[in-house]
Amino acid sequence: MRRDLPFLFLALIYLLCGEVMGMVMGSSGDFTLAPAHAHLNLLGWVSCALFGIVHRLFPAMERHRLAGPQFWMAAIFGALFPGGIAVSILWGDPRLAIAASIGWFVATLLFLIMLASVARSQRNAESNG
Repeated sequence: MRRDLPFLFLALIYLLCGEVMGMVMGSSGDFTLAPAHAHLNLLGWVSCALFGIVHRLFPAMERHRLAGPQFWMAAIFGALFPGGIAVSILWGDPRLAIAASIGWFVATLLFLIMLASVARSQRNAESNG
């Protein structure tokens, strides 16, 4: 299954959510949740868009056995991490933010493993060809 377009659509959904959150904060003058807003934009928009672009550049990543789990982990934890930050700020409970940050880290680690695997395969193909 192609992952580039799903990642890009996901990134745009996160961007729209981040924009709405920013407009609400700006219009109310209450920037209490600015750290959650920043993480929503960074993880959701920027990271997911870059994941999609890299998948487009290296289509072999789509065939990697970790591609599905990495996509779903990024999709889920990209929302839970900023949500956990908001919960931590509003109610003083950081557990969701901590758990989601670990989940996001694992998703990023899976992405690194996939990219390294593709790079190694390309290097081997070039040296054998």
